[in-house]
Amino acid sequence: MGMLTATDRLIAPTRKLLLVLLGACVVVMTGLRVPLITSHSPDIAGAELSVMHGIQKIMLGKALYTDPQQQPFDVVQYTPAYHALVAGTARALGIGAYELRALYLLNRILSLVLNLLTLAVVFAAARAAGANRSGAVIAGLLTFAAFSKHFFGRVDALYALGFVATLFFVFRYARAEASRQKRDAMLLAGAMAAVALLFKQTAILLFMLVPLLLLWLRDWRALAWFSGAAGLTLLVVGSALLQGEDMSLLLANTVGGLRNGLRNDYLRHLFASRDYLHLVGWHAASLLIPVALLKRRDPLSRFLLLSIPLSLAFAFLTALKAGSEYNYFFENLVLVFVGCAVMSAEPKLLNTSRTMASALVLIFFLQAGQYMVHRASALRYTVLALGDDAKHEARLQSDERLHSVLKDEFGLLPMDHVFITYRGHLELLLNGQSLVSQKDIVEWSVDPPFDLGRFDAMMRSGEVRYVISDRPLDSLRFLQWAYPLGAPVSAVDGRWIYRPAR
Repeated sequence: MGMLTATDRLIAPTRKLLLVLLGACVVVMTGLRVPLITSHSPDIAGAELSVMHGIQKIMLGKALYTDPQQQPFDVVQYTPAYHALVAGTARALGIGAYELRALYLLNRILSLVLNLLTLAVVFAAARAAGANRSGAVIAGLLTFAAFSKHFFGRVDALYALGFVATLFFVFRYARAEASRQKRDAMLLAGAMAAVALLFKQTAILLFMLVPLLLLWLRDWRALAWFSGAAGLTLLVVGSALLQGEDMSLLLANTVGGLRNGLRNDYLRHLFASRDYLHLVGWHAASLLIPVALLKRRDPLSRFLLLSIPLSLAFAFLTALKAGSEYNYFFENLVLVFVGCAVMSAEPKLLNTSRTMASALVLIFFLQAGQYMVHRASALRYTVLALGDDAKHEARLQSDERLHSVLKDEFGLLPMDHVFITYRGHLELLLNGQSLVSQKDIVEWSVDPPFDLGRFDAMMRSGEVRYVISDRPLDSLRFLQWAYPLGAPVSAVDGRWIYRPAR
């Protein structure tokens, strides 16, 4: 056994300190999630309202996917599994579709539970890839920090679990020696990848990475197992989830609804901000790890060599979509965390001197620590940015009172339509009657992804009974159209009700 270098002697105490720091940060971050869960805000995440809208549709027995170009012009952007999970749980607990407070609490609690399960599965995946116990714990804890607000109450929470579960089976395949073990692992990887695709379309990345690995290895049997299991799972599970849905409308929503156009605003902002200083180390690792593995031929090394830089390229490409944010880097970050954990367990993989390998492990520990602290601070800012919860509660109560006035005093019927200029609980209270509820999709897009000419015709013909705003208006401007408005019919708790002119 060789002599320990000074850098070697620093690794053990540094690892212990890092584990304490990361564990403490996860506890703090979990605590910070509580006020987000209990918040009366209708949207703590990236358009959480739109996900809630889809959950309600299932609970109300409506088709999840309808024509975005016909009234009520709503769009369910994502594949159905998360909506079905929350809706089914709500029914089991006796929560009604219009019990918004309980439904929001359930949605956010389920997301937190899924996040914690994902942390545990990342630990298992890192162990399956060959990381030691402490490295696997570090990878899991870092993954919890990688969750942006999009994972707090949206389909992303379930998708993250499906993505890392697929990685677990791919790592099992890569390190298995017996052909039967390889077959079983790849069958489960294919099934899990298909399920992840039903969680969110971003899982298409798995259908790029895994087949590319198997083609590189020329493992035709494994490719057949993966493809067969994925196809069968999509057929069986997809049919169960999409029973009664129109497949053409599914594509119109889940493909057309994501067609926001290209903008580089987010990436320009990211690169110009201090936040990128906390991310750049992981991006550097995305290039360094593959270089270190270039000469290795084992399946695990080849998968990491392939998947880490490709997932980074995928993140940058998808981040060019208008409206993109930090959540697009999640897959790459998880792969880098696992890759670094494997490298720190086997410094010889770094193909360099022992001193240099130990120094790189220490750099990984330092990067992990500063990243975790930064993400905890970012979460605290997210909580503070919500503002006074009493104001959100008052807005909820105003929308509930206005809903009662519309139904009881104005005689609003189920077949009547309204246009609400702001995003809030009233859209959910009038699910199916509120037109263009997912305004963010058309307003964040470079060009509207759907033809809303029928909406314009309804506004001009008097088919839209009321326009409701949270501020006084002389006229309504929406997309390229303008509609004159007369005096308000009524005002209720800071909400103005107008009758659009024919």
